Amino acid sequence: MAIKKNFKLFDCVLAVVCLVLAVDAAAPAASIGNSQFFWWIFLLFCFCLPYALMSAELGVTYESEGGMYNWVNRAFGPKWSARVAWYYWINLPLWMASGSVLVTDNLQLIIGRDLPVYAITVLQLCFVWSVTISSLLRLSESKWLLNIGTMLKIVIVIGLGAAGIYTAFQNGVANPITMQNILPGTDLRSLSYVSIIIFNFMGFEVVATYIDSMPNPRHDIPRAIFTGGLVVTALYMLAAFCISASIPVAEISESMGILDAMSFILGVSGSGFIVIIGIMILFAMFSNQLSWVVGVNFVARYCARDGGMPGIFALSTKKNQVPLGAALMDGGLATALLLIAPLFPSERLFWNFFALSLVMFLLSYVPLFPAFLKLRKMDPDLKRPYKMPGSPKLLTIAACLPLILLCVTLVFTVVPLEYGELEDKIPLVIGSIVGIISGELVLLRLKNKKRG
Repeated sequence: MAIKKNFKLFDCVLAVVCLVLAVDAAAPAASIGNSQFFWWIFLLFCFCLPYALMSAELGVTYESEGGMYNWVNRAFGPKWSARVAWYYWINLPLWMASGSVLVTDNLQLIIGRDLPVYAITVLQLCFVWSVTISSLLRLSESKWLLNIGTMLKIVIVIGLGAAGIYTAFQNGVANPITMQNILPGTDLRSLSYVSIIIFNFMGFEVVATYIDSMPNPRHDIPRAIFTGGLVVTALYMLAAFCISASIPVAEISESMGILDAMSFILGVSGSGFIVIIGIMILFAMFSNQLSWVVGVNFVARYCARDGGMPGIFALSTKKNQVPLGAALMDGGLATALLLIAPLFPSERLFWNFFALSLVMFLLSYVPLFPAFLKLRKMDPDLKRPYKMPGSPKLLTIAACLPLILLCVTLVFTVVPLEYGELEDKIPLVIGSIVGIISGELVLLRLKNKKRG
């Protein structure tokens, strides 16, 4: 049965916004302080722009639902592409778990009271499996969920912006902006959170995995990435300014959500207005997770069929031909994490899951930039419907700069740079090591299986 290709340019632009604009990561970025504005602008030009342009070129030149896995495989072979696929996938259940924690935090804020642990766990599992089951729909069937979620994100951020600007005019700016505090300082702890801003720019390459559902991907993907990238950057900067202008930086935590920020700014916690905003945020978070689950699961299935991941990831539904095995693995691992979480009570549960997801996610992108350069040399005569402009030297700089930033950011995120960070960073270091070793074990098992 032929699959309808009705995922058009408008849907693709909204998908970019849905993927890249993460409502659960806007407030954590603001916890950096006013130096976040330097990092937003610096990383926009030195990381986001080259990364987005490379993704656009690779996505339309090597048309495949394998996305980043396929590009790295062509450049460096099956070992590195399998590692990329593993890191890319393993971050997803961790992020689903962190998202479900934020969902229940928002629910408790909406209803104005704390829920018992068992109720919280049940609600978190309901969120995880609602995303998992929805990912089994064809993209043409689920795109309305993504589109509505994207529109709600835009409304939420603009609403937050209006509230922040109004509060700043009424009460003054909570964190006055000066040349001294807008530049990066010597506070190494704040540098640990710069990875959140890089995370907030990620997702452009996922659009390439939607190729099989698009009638004209070579035309639509570059345009969607450019248009969506501009919209996302403007919205992020608006949210960053309003949170920073309205809330003292000492009161912004990495686990603060948009609803917390809105309640703080307006001082209307528990009101009907906050309930409405809260419901909108919950749906936006659902659509954000769904968009990533769909994209990442297609990559995992492609990799499994290519022999780079366990066979269960290759399974598809009979009716819609969407990834079934990867979806079940997503929901299963996220469920296991949430069930054991109450055994290790922590006020930083969201951040613990989110930070580990962040590390594995960023690791998957490390080979992307050298892969771009190598593919340019390997396939010099291959037709490129969109080609990133620049001389060979300029392209080398454009690829090396985000690669260096990515590696430095990973060090700042994982390695304890001050004594006070030891307690927070040790679980993250252990979790990162477990994630890397598990990937190597999977790779080793697949090698042995091929030999046998």
